[in-house]
Amino acid sequence: MHSRKPSAKPSELARKYLPPAALLLFVALFGLTQNAFFALAAIISLAYLLYAEFKHTQDWKELLTSFAIALGAWIALSLLLNTTSPINIITSCSMLPDFERGDLIFLQGADSVTPTLSTPLRLQSAQYLPAEVTVQGQTVARIYQPTADGQAAFQPRFSTCARQPLDKSKTAQDQVCLKSIGVQGTDVSILASPDVVVFDSNTSAGLIIHRAFSVLNASDGPFLLTKGDNNNFLDQQSGFQLIPYRTAGRVLLNLPLLGALTLRDGSLQWITENDIPVKGKVLLRIPYIGYIKLLLFLQIQAPAGCDSVLEKPA
Repeated sequence: MHSRKPSAKPSELARKYLPPAALLLFVALFGLTQNAFFALAAIISLAYLLYAEFKHTQDWKELLTSFAIALGAWIALSLLLNTTSPINIITSCSMLPDFERGDLIFLQGADSVTPTLSTPLRLQSAQYLPAEVTVQGQTVARIYQPTADGQAAFQPRFSTCARQPLDKSKTAQDQVCLKSIGVQGTDVSILASPDVVVFDSNTSAGLIIHRAFSVLNASDGPFLLTKGDNNNFLDQQSGFQLIPYRTAGRVLLNLPLLGALTLRDGSLQWITENDIPVKGKVLLRIPYIGYIKLLLFLQIQAPAGCDSVLEKPA
């Protein structure tokens, strides 16, 4: 006769499943309410899970095995999705309403479907000159204008957008916003591109997740313009530089912090993250999961712009 394994006691099942269930519940409640109490409860649940796992796992071989599995999964995702940054987290509200803070996103390394404008200017050494947006002689916004050889890289056209508070008891306010840009008689309007990309801002802001607006085919190469759907102006009108439109190529091996072996321009190249301005475009989003990372790094306070949505220009 075969002996039957004793079933787990209810107390053991509770210790095993209640902490992760509580973590998921508190993360979901924080995502829905933005209440600091649920954030604190989620942090405590996460700390308990980490402590319990560390206490349970005393074998260094098991820890190394877990690390190797995580590294292997990262490398496999990089090869499958053809990008050195297959996963990212949205931390701001600049892409409302389509993407929300706390979204976990998966990236794909592929060319984006983005309108292209051609210019004879050389934009690699473009300057970013302060400019004012005026309405009826009054300054309503201060922006930057990318300029090369004494000429503007593009001509912006502005309109009025209603900023609608998420609190329905409050009234929407009209604000000046970008409507389109023009280069040599050709215009591109906002939301003309369906693709949202992740790019390196080369600032303390790190990686930015915004919509691809347009590619400027300059005499010294292509450059990408980007814009957050919930922002009034282009990133390049708000202090970020033009982005060299250069991707990794075909990713053959990707090692975190060390770099990647890629097939680019017909040759094998070992490149670092700094060599890849555009990481890829968003393939999939999963809401709320990213809040675990935000809570882990104590990013509880919602940044500016999370209380309203900018509607399309009139």
